[in-house]
Amino acid sequence: GVAIGPILMGIGKPVHILTTSASPRRILNMTAIAAVDAQIRQREELEREETKKAAARRYQSRFESTVRAKK
Repeated sequence: GVAIGPILMGIGKPVHILTTSASPRRILNMTAIAAVDAQIRQREELEREETKKAAARRYQSRFESTVRAKK
């Protein structure tokens, strides 16, 4: 197998570490991991934004219904 890493975890964003002795294959592997990780994080952020927007629309709808009911 091919060793990949180290990858520092438990912080706000991932840190992918390569030593100066890293082979071209190791650099390519780490680049691929970093790219996929970035795509996943981007997708998760978009999903969080959509969830927030949907919640805001529901709140607005309930507010408007309450205002109409009081008239």
